[in-house]
Amino acid sequence: MTRPYLYSTLADTDLREILRYTQRKWGAAQARAYARQIDDAAAALATGHGVFKDWSALLPGLRVKQAGSHYIAAVHRPGRPMLILAILHERMDLMARLKDRLAQP
Repeated sequence: MTRPYLYSTLADTDLREILRYTQRKWGAAQARAYARQIDDAAAALATGHGVFKDWSALLPGLRVKQAGSHYIAAVHRPGRPMLILAILHERMDLMARLKDRLAQP
């Protein structure tokens, strides 16, 4: 089955770093469980299910959803897979990081 979302290059890097850290800190089983949790949250965000924040004022179609200790920021694109822009830790300045991410080519 095709996922209803795609990772940007930077979001893919975010995910890899999160899972590497999780594996080092808590082990492979926890890293796999957290990967599933992020995947489930991303799928829910892409299909409009569950709780998410609409940040269209910052960027049209921008949605943000919490997944564990992280936030997934993605752009809803009707008729196309949602594009995940970033996966950021809850302690980060989410708005500043997203603005930086959106300013990159």
